Amino acid sequence: MYHVCNRGVEKRRLFDGDDDYAVAEQLLLHAKRRHSVKLHAYCFMPNHWHLVVEQTEAGAVSAFVGSFTRAHAWYLRQRRESIGLGYPRLFVTPSLIIGSSVTKYLRWIAEMP
Repeated sequence: MYHVCNRGVEKRRLFDGDDDYAVAEQLLLHAKRRHSVKLHAYCFMPNHWHLVVEQTEAGAVSAFVGSFTRAHAWYLRQRRESIGLGYPRLFVTPSLIIGSSVTKYLRWIAEMP
């Protein structure tokens, strides 16, 4: 299981309102259907997000997160009518979660606002 996060370029906002959060959730679930992963938890914050994800085949986490990040960056460019990047990179290197840390991460994500 992995903890993956990413934040906006220069810590800029990724989400400005309920519509942005709803679109991101739909993009995340669409990416999940396309890749062999189990999404255990996620949290969208104004300028970043966190995922706890498990892959069911090799390379699936990278493919899933890359797919979501590219789709969300495209949405941001369309909404903001810009050509700039929404993210400085596809994602921050995933952290492997093992043993009792799994419960800690799931609780931490669930307690975020």
